[in-house]
Amino acid sequence: MLTHKPRLDPFNIGEAKILVEIELDKNFPKKIALDDKLGNIFLVDVVYSWIPSTCERCGSLGHKAKRGGDSCG
Repeated sequence: MLTHKPRLDPFNIGEAKILVEIELDKNFPKKIALDDKLGNIFLVDVVYSWIPSTCERCGSLGHKAKRGGDSCG
C-alpha cells in the first residue's frame, strides 16, 4: 500500500491518503481491509477525492458519448 507522507503526521491522526488501484470494470470499493505490523486487520471506509466520469453509451472511463453520434470518444 502506498501512502502520501504529508498526511501521516501527528496532526492528522486517524487519517491517511492512500493509493487504491482497481480494475476499471469493477466498482470502486467503499471499504478496504488493512493490516498492521501485528497482524490485526481493520475494515476502513474509503473516501475518493475524485472519481472519473463514465461514458453512458459504452461504460468506459475517460470520455463521454458524443451527442447525436453512434461512436464514443
